[in-house]
Amino acid sequence: MTRLSEVEYPSLMSRVTSPARDGVPAYAFPAEPARTPAQLPQRDFDLGRGLGLAPADGPPPPVIAALFTPGDSELDWLRAGQALHRLLRAAAEWVFARLNTQQLENPLTRTLIKEGLELPGAPQMLLAFGVSQTAHATARRAAADLIEP
Repeated sequence: MTRLSEVEYPSLMSRVTSPARDGVPAYAFPAEPARTPAQLPQRDFDLGRGLGLAPADGPPPPVIAALFTPGDSELDWLRAGQALHRLLRAAAEWVFARLNTQQLENPLTRTLIKEGLELPGAPQMLLAFGVSQTAHATARRAAADLIEP
């Protein structure tokens, strides 16, 4: 898995949110991400450029859950995926879920989450359960434009 540096990440966010035929349009993100204590920080698509048009306030904050496995082997990853499948099938009846893995891709952040929750095992996924906001569809490229022959 390739991780972006602190220099590469803002460059990527700037590229995928610039006015273009595809990417993340300004109406899909706020000018400033909501910063509420005890919530997972959200990606800052605006990067201080003042492009975001979505309102910063919205539905109540989601409930955050963490999916842990006893270890961090490929078998544990498979079991985490099976548990996630069951959880999302049940959740689809009454709640919306947002999956968060970006925070766990950084070894330091992953360790802080594990130690902060004081749970045995390895964190595999962070989930946010809550009310969904309806949003406009975003532009998509054709698969042929993205896949090399």
